[in-house]
Amino acid sequence: TALISDSQLKTNVSDIDSALEKVTRLRGVSYEWNMSPLPDPGSMSGTQLGFLAQEVDTVIPEVVRKDSITGMKSVDYSRMVPVLAEAVKELNAKVSNNADLASSVDSLRQ
Repeated sequence: TALISDSQLKTNVSDIDSALEKVTRLRGVSYEWNMSPLPDPGSMSGTQLGFLAQEVDTVIPEVVRKDSITGMKSVDYSRMVPVLAEAVKELNAKVSNNADLASSVDSLRQ
């Protein structure tokens, strides 16, 4: 599903800081649903992969929603993509810096 993302509709735009640190604090888990509190479990059987909303809330609260009726929390996984993209860029910069450093060390050894 495509979402409107036009810059004309956005104000106070800023970079996502410390994305890699945030991603490293997330704990990916495998789990099975506790079906008893769910009104309509649908096709949510079997082992699933994801995060625990309460844990994500402590790291990236912007992607967590709390249902006003049940009080249950949910993660909007699509809103995590920008954080993941920035984390990849931060990691790539570290790898590039390490490669440059290794090249410099090799040059000094010769």
